[in-house]
Amino acid sequence: MMPFFIPLVKLGFKTLGDIEAMRKECSDDAYRLAVHSLGKTDYDIITASVALNNLCVSWIIRHGGAEAELTEFFSRLRRGGKPAQSAAEEVLRHARSINMIGQSRNS
Repeated sequence: MMPFFIPLVKLGFKTLGDIEAMRKECSDDAYRLAVHSLGKTDYDIITASVALNNLCVSWIIRHGGAEAELTEFFSRLRRGGKPAQSAAEEVLRHARSINMIGQSRNS
């Protein structure tokens, strides 16, 4: 969970209670995103890093974030091998394909 510390702080989470509230709000979308993006692989969608990654992505989208905010999140997370902008574009494609886009709570 340590790689997520700075990205979570930058997203405004201050307590474990904040993260728990995000989990409750975004877990269905995060699971749908994992199933869609990893469904044809042998990866375990229940792993902590994938789950927390998708919870953050879902939260960013639900709170009005778009490619710029996702790119910033992936930059902070320091995803090795894949540039942050490519990761943001890919996750947005997956989110659109499962109709997550347009569910923003703050728009």
